[in-house]
Parts: sequence; structure tokens; C-alpha cells
Amino acid sequence: MLRRNEVELMMERAENLGIHLKFDCGLVLVEQTATADPEASVLMIEQLGKHRHEIHSILERRTISARAKHLLGRRVWFPEFQDGRLTEVNGDQLIALVSGRSISVLAKDILILPATTPSSPAAHTPRSPENMRKQ
Repeated sequence: MLRRNEVELMMERAENLGIHLKFDCGLVLVEQTATADPEASVLMIEQLGKHRHEIHSILERRTISARAKHLLGRRVWFPEFQDGRLTEVNGDQLIALVSGRSISVLAKDILILPATTPSSPAAHTPRSPENMRKQ
């Protein structure tokens, strides 16, 4: 089995051949440009197919990392430490600040809380029948 960085280099070579790998809702999609050499493409796709599990993992981590960057500053919750805040995304590693310390966490181990939580003033705005009709 190839190491992760070797699989990433293979993915880069595929990109150079016009073969683009995308992560979409848990699926790995292969897209090819019209200029891709058909013979070389078939050989490359065969090689990529042998490492599909590693490719899935790499693409999933990249997608999570890209999305997490848009959620920086949000509160997070996880069982070991309860409450924290998402402060940094470093590659595929998420960093949360908990009780003054930075902790590396996996995306699957935390809940990212909504920007407006029940304890915020916006959540306690009384709902009049008139306001409810507007929604």
C-alpha cells in the first residue's frame, strides 16, 4: 500500500493528465477534460482505482478542511471537554480552544454549534402572531 503522500502525488499526476477527482456527498467523482489522452487516462484511472480508499480519505479531509475554514470562531461541543471554539484549520487538522488550551480534534468527534444558540438574545425574541405570519 502506498503512503498518503505517494497517493497525493499520483492524484497530482492525474490532474496534470486532465483527470480531476472531486468529493461530492461521500462519493469520489472523476471528471476528465476533453484534451485528456484516452490511453493514458485509462491507465491512470486503473492506478487510482487501486488506491480508491486512500483517495476517498484524502478528498474527504480536504473537503472537511475547506468547509471548516468557513466556520472558524464557531462554538464546538465534544464529550471530553464539553464546550470550546473552533479557532484554526491546519491542513486536515481542526484546532479548538478549550479552557485556554488549543486541542487538535477530528471533525467526526465534535458538533459545531449554530452561530445563534438558545442563550443568545436573538433566540429569545418573542414570537407574536404577526411575526410568525411573516416567516
